[in-house]
Amino acid sequence: MKYFDHHVHTGHSRCVKQPYTLDAALDLSLSRGFIEGFGSTNHVHFNSPDQSHLAITREQVDAINARRGKSFILLGAEVDIDHPSGRFTITKKTLDLLDYIIAGPHNQPHRSLAMDGMGKEEFDEYFEALEAIIINSLSRNPVDVWVHPFLQEIEIGGEFFQEYLLDILDDILPVLKEKGIAMEISATFPRDKGNQVEIFKPGLRIDGWLQVMHMITRIYKAALDFGGIKFSFASDAHALENVGDIGAPIAIARWLGIPGNCILHLADLQGRNP
Repeated sequence: MKYFDHHVHTGHSRCVKQPYTLDAALDLSLSRGFIEGFGSTNHVHFNSPDQSHLAITREQVDAINARRGKSFILLGAEVDIDHPSGRFTITKKTLDLLDYIIAGPHNQPHRSLAMDGMGKEEFDEYFEALEAIIINSLSRNPVDVWVHPFLQEIEIGGEFFQEYLLDILDDILPVLKEKGIAMEISATFPRDKGNQVEIFKPGLRIDGWLQVMHMITRIYKAALDFGGIKFSFASDAHALENVGDIGAPIAIARWLGIPGNCILHLADLQGRNP
């Protein structure tokens, strides 16, 4: 079985410090032996929504696939969702270029959650806004994948905000099912986030990496138990060496018993530009 890495950043995302070519990314990912292809998903930022780079990448993707005689690369975009109204930055012109869209919050003031003096009132306000952002953005816009669920809140708090997050998740899961939006199983959690946890529950100052893994497996298990929700695998690569590195997501899916027919493949994300 070969799998699709739907979440890769190359040279047009400001989070990429050493840009690399799509050809180099494809060669490396295919050399892993279990990758069928990947999606280029550079950011469309909420606070600087330039989308001109996507037309350039569309031409590059089409040229590479034509030269290689098969579709190995798809064109997506990672869209920042950061407003409680669900306001979306993708234009109709851009939408027509894309094979699919992935989306999630990226610019929440999550570091404030660890500040001295923060308490229930402030937490309630933060998570009420977060729920509105996610629910309204996913329900009102053409999103195919919800990326790295609750990334910022888990990276700062591990399991500290578990009750808030699982409560919000209960309201998100019906939206995912109704809209056919997949939940991303992301390599960024085990690879990048364990050493960023700053908030620990009293008496539970365990390793941050373990807290991150406990939290994300609860989220994925809740989605699996809810039923009717698809999943997708993501390297969330920001460097060439990480493209196609979705071993951890595959392992998580196997540990949780997620059926193979619930995992998105390349063909499942070609809806807009088959």
